[in-house]
Amino acid sequence: MDYNPTTNQIEIDAKKYYDKYGRIGASGDELKKYIINIYKTLMYRGIRGTYIYACNKSLQEYLKKHIETFKNPSNLEFYATMR
Repeated sequence: MDYNPTTNQIEIDAKKYYDKYGRIGASGDELKKYIINIYKTLMYRGIRGTYIYACNKSLQEYLKKHIETFKNPSNLEFYATMR
């Protein structure tokens, strides 16, 4: 998965998709929708948060614009004792 700032689009390289149980033979928009749906599902299921790591610098910047990052509260010890 990559972000192209010129076209302002998320792009998928099907050659780098290795899930043998995923969309076998899918390409283009179908594969893109499938992969994005996987990531959305994982992020929605994060009860106490989700860590997202992007190797690609342009994708990192895109995600930073659209996903709020964790702000360390000053009373973090309070949250830890409430569990």
